Amino acid sequence: MNSNGAFFNATFWPSVVLRTAVAVALGGLYALATGSLVTDWELRQRVIRYSSLWVRPAAALIPLAGLWFFFVAPARARELPIGGSAVIQIFVILALLFSLIIFAFTYLGAFRDARRFGLAMALLLLSMGFLVTGTGEWVREAVRKPYVISDYMYSNSILAEDAARLDSEGVLANARWSRVKTIEAGNEEEAGREVFRLVCSSCHTVSGYNAVRPLLRDWSEPYIDFQLQNLDELTDVMPPFIGTDEERVALAKWLAGLN
Repeated sequence: MNSNGAFFNATFWPSVVLRTAVAVALGGLYALATGSLVTDWELRQRVIRYSSLWVRPAAALIPLAGLWFFFVAPARARELPIGGSAVIQIFVILALLFSLIIFAFTYLGAFRDARRFGLAMALLLLSMGFLVTGTGEWVREAVRKPYVISDYMYSNSILAEDAARLDSEGVLANARWSRVKTIEAGNEEEAGREVFRLVCSSCHTVSGYNAVRPLLRDWSEPYIDFQLQNLDELTDVMPPFIGTDEERVALAKWLAGLN
């Protein structure tokens, strides 16, 4: 895949349509909140009804664009939301449920009964809109793993076509800003920390969000090394370890020393 094919891939246009529809819907929900503050009673009802109309095209475009995205996405990305991952499936269901609630209350409340539509309901719907947006983005990020761009760039920003070369030459020697270039006696842990920074820290922290320290508790160094050798087989959201055998062993040594 060339760079144009990676950027303008099959999911590019459905993503553009989907995000545009989401932006229009959020704009309409925000307008409902500000319209609810209008003091003139007649003007307030007109503004609320008009603002609710902005959510209608989104109600039609979002599911259509979502289905478009689903059918052109890679096979693995299609499998995860329909049973391949329980967490992703739950998030998809929640996003759909909240979307239906938003569209229903926007129509039945804001458009059909603008007189009773108030600020509290507007803020609730706007909050749900942000929740759906965040949930949808989390799902989109999750289903494309272990890649950032399917079959082109891994989640740690290493190009798939460079993996074999880096396995031979090493990531330390090829990384422009690496503090360690070679592994020698006495610098294994420092080198392992640098390997973690280069190939793992795009997704993982030591302690914090998606941290590795709790995962490695009571793991021996040989067991950690075994896990690193089989990352992509043990969990399909992880790319394979990319680097030389020496770099993998150094990383295992450093990780074993975290607990």
